This record gives sequence, structure tokens and C-alpha cells, in this order.
Amino acid sequence: MFVAHDLGLLFLHIPKTAGMSLRAGLKSISRDNHFDFPRMHIPAREFREIVGHNRWDKFYSFSIVRNPWEWTVSFYSFLKDSPEWLVLDKRWKDLTGDDWAYRFERLANGGLAYFLDEFDWSHYTPQTGMPIGKVGQLDWLNYPINRIYKIDELGELSSDILKLTGKRLYIPHMNSSPHVHYRDYYTEQTKRRVEQLNEKLIDQFEYTF
Repeated sequence: MFVAHDLGLLFLHIPKTAGMSLRAGLKSISRDNHFDFPRMHIPAREFREIVGHNRWDKFYSFSIVRNPWEWTVSFYSFLKDSPEWLVLDKRWKDLTGDDWAYRFERLANGGLAYFLDEFDWSHYTPQTGMPIGKVGQLDWLNYPINRIYKIDELGELSSDILKLTGKRLYIPHMNSSPHVHYRDYYTEQTKRRVEQLNEKLIDQFEYTF
């Protein structure tokens, strides 16, 4: 989450949707802000309770989504290639060396099928204890916000913020997860699994595989 008190902006940060880049841009134009309280990725309903209903109603609230098949691969690649993030989840932090290595090997070698159906890591998820492979992006958006932007609409987001605040927003490119084209990771089964998790998102934003 990111609150720019001086600009009247509320950014709900769904993981792996260019949020770190956007936060850097917002911090460069806001002099009175706070973020990641109580944690980085919280659902909209909880966000509203934290900032208060009056501020929520007055400020411009927004979030970013991306193609769910691409998003799933990005999250999988991020955790597989940056295992230091795994220990944010208490169940991983408390593992012994051999147990940790065994579980990570299953993540690294199990592909998307393991990630979607068996991987047990819930630090960033919007529902307590729900594994990341079993949630969709709209699960973070469990209360109405002013605007949901697609990740390829960042230019439009910058224009809207300029109109709202008079501040020109530059969004740097940060925290990308390198991987081959997302389609190469999928079987028909895993493709359908992601579609089932994100049916409303796919329909609302007309995403295709």
C-alpha cells in the first residue's frame, strides 16, 4: 500500500504488477506519504480500514493488474530466482536446512503445476493462509476503488495523476523477473487452472492467453 497524503492518492499494490516502479515514482513527487503499513500487499477492504473511511472516500484510489497468465509466471519466476524472499513466510523461515532445500527443489523443478496446486507460501496473499498459487489478482480488490489500470495503461495513469495533482509522474522500470515468454511455461491443464482463478479479471479486461 502507498498513501500520498499531500496528493490525495491511495495506491493498492498487487504484487508483480509494476508496483515497485510506481511507488518509486510516487515517492519522487510526494512529500508526505507512508507505505507498507502494516505490510506491502494488503487487500482493499483492509486498506480502507487502515486509512479511515473519510480519507478513502476523498482520495483517489487505484491499482494495477496484468495478464493473469503472465502474472503467474512472473510470480513463480520471482520466487524461484530470488529464494531470499521465501523466508518472509514463517513456515519457510522455520524450516531446517535439509527441509528448506527439499522444499525449494520442489519449487524449482515442479514447474507451474506444482506452483499452482502444491506450493505452500502465503506471505503476500490477501487471505490469511491461502497459498499464492491459489489466488487471483482481483482477490486483493475486495472493495470498490476508483480505477483499476491495466499494466499497459501506465501512461494513462500518469496523465490522470497529472490532472489530479498537477504533478508529472515518471515511472522507472524496476524489479523485473527475467524469464522466457510466459506461454512457454504452460500446459493445457495449467493454462485452464489460471483461467479458473481469474475468470472475472479475464472477462472484465478482455485478457487472452
